[in-house]
Amino acid sequence: MNAYLEQLTSLEDKKVACFVTKGAPFKWTGGNRAISIMKKICESKGGTIVGTDIVVWRGDIDEKINELIRIFSVLFP
Repeated sequence: MNAYLEQLTSLEDKKVACFVTKGAPFKWTGGNRAISIMKKICESKGGTIVGTDIVVWRGDIDEKINELIRIFSVLFP
């Protein structure tokens, strides 16, 4: 993801929502760090972060993904 974001020339005047998926539910497994790095890259290219989330692949994953879609969909009318 970092390589993809780095190659973007500009996100000026763009809204950006970042999310990651991970298997382990623990905070120390890198989800927050990954979000932080993505936000930093996007902001450095002029993007405005309007939302972030971390999806852990445990339990009812379909419901978690549907909830993420509901939350993010209102950010981009």
